[in-house]
Order: sequence, then C-alpha cells, then structure tokens
Amino acid sequence: MWEHHGFHPFGFIILALLIMLLVFKIMAYRRHGGWHYGGFNGHHSRFDGKAEAEAILMRRFASGEIDETEYTRLKEFLNK
Repeated sequence: MWEHHGFHPFGFIILALLIMLLVFKIMAYRRHGGWHYGGFNGHHSRFDGKAEAEAILMRRFASGEIDETEYTRLKEFLNK
C-alpha cells in the first residue's frame, strides 16, 4: 500500500528518534556547560571541580581531620 507512493512508515520513527537524540544532546550541553562533560574527553567543567573540592573540604572538617582555622583558610583559597 505505502510502497508504491514512495513512503516508508519507519522513516517517521527514525526521524523522531534522531530529533529526540538531538534534543537530549542540546539539553545536556546547556545543563553541563559544554560537550566535554562526561563525554568526549572525560573532563568535568571547572564548576564541578570546585563543588567537589568544597564537598571534600567540608567532609574533612566534619570528620575532624582539619580544624576550623584550616577549613576557613582553604575555603577562602577555593573562592578566589
């Protein structure tokens, strides 16, 4: 039925999947600040590194590994 008109019903499915993939990639790009996030070269953005460093610093302070003076000094260093 469809073949003699040159229309293939799976063409729309493939096109819809490609559009969904493109939308997903654009959303990931905007959310993470670039194509590099967890993908092509495996590097995280600078913001993610800073957030991770602050979390580590907070854990070290909470566990008693560093005192309040050292915590404050390192926190100020990270925020420069």
